[in-house]
Amino acid sequence: MIHELVCTTCEVASGAQGDFDAVRDWAFAHTDANPTHLRYFEMAARPWRLVPADGDRR
Repeated sequence: MIHELVCTTCEVASGAQGDFDAVRDWAFAHTDANPTHLRYFEMAARPWRLVPADGDRR
């Protein structure tokens, strides 16, 4: 799972990372540095990798 948090006040983002703890820690540090920045939008993605097979799967 890939996580990213975006501050809704200034739109600065944590950067996409596989480690949610690092993203969360970024948000805590961002709020510590900017006490009025209290809300974040979370984006999460679950990457898929498909391997082509012979034939039509439909």
